[in-house]
Amino acid sequence: MCIEVSTDVKSLILNIIGGALVALFALIYGWLSHKCRGWAIKRVMGCDFDKDGVYHIVYGSFILPPVHAQNGQIITHPYLKTPLPLSSPRKPAPAGFSIDNPVSGCEMRSVAYLAELFGKTRSCAPTITSDNDMASRVDVSFISLGGPISNFKTEDTLGHPANNLVTMLNAGFVDPSTQQPVASIVPDTTYDYGMILRICPTQHSARTWIVCAGIGEWGTSGASWFLANKWSKLFWHRLWRHKKQYAAIVRVRRGQDESAEIVWKK
Repeated sequence: MCIEVSTDVKSLILNIIGGALVALFALIYGWLSHKCRGWAIKRVMGCDFDKDGVYHIVYGSFILPPVHAQNGQIITHPYLKTPLPLSSPRKPAPAGFSIDNPVSGCEMRSVAYLAELFGKTRSCAPTITSDNDMASRVDVSFISLGGPISNFKTEDTLGHPANNLVTMLNAGFVDPSTQQPVASIVPDTTYDYGMILRICPTQHSARTWIVCAGIGEWGTSGASWFLANKWSKLFWHRLWRHKKQYAAIVRVRRGQDESAEIVWKK
């Protein structure tokens, strides 16, 4: 009887020790996994992605030129509420709205994707800023949304001497030195295309400039979704190239940012 009790106690002690070791290994694995993930994402996003760094998401700021009624008077509230489908019983109020600086819907989707990435992996919110407010600043890390015509920081990035990867023209995405298309891209009613570009400006090499820009609106938001959710693919691409700078073009089905996939990278 005494031997049986002693064996039970021994088994209990071994089970407790085993459980404690499993819990300890789980904690160590979780800690290492978190550290490795943090290290990897900073290889993609730059050192300012650290919780102590400052990182901006830059959207394009727009204005609406004066809109005149048929009698020549200026319409002070030119914007209308977007209607719901005809099957919906809810109808928008017949009222107009005034907006000093309207913001693109695709850029708002992009901000939401990227802000979620910051919340999950950096635990520190980015600074959301208009390109007008950032126009003269260069010693900063940022992600600019939209093409060079709509966003001053995209224009700065694409035109910087450090960018030898890809740029945007009316013809689409081209090599900066040859002006030749980098990929056979023909946008249609089904697909749009977007670019993800990262450079480090030569004057401020510790900073990171990233562009998410599309030929159309779904290209911009699709590129942003890919950066926010599939950044690990860019990590492996950057790791094997042993360079800080990288570029990728994604194809996205219109209306489905989650369909974004890489069709070209450098």
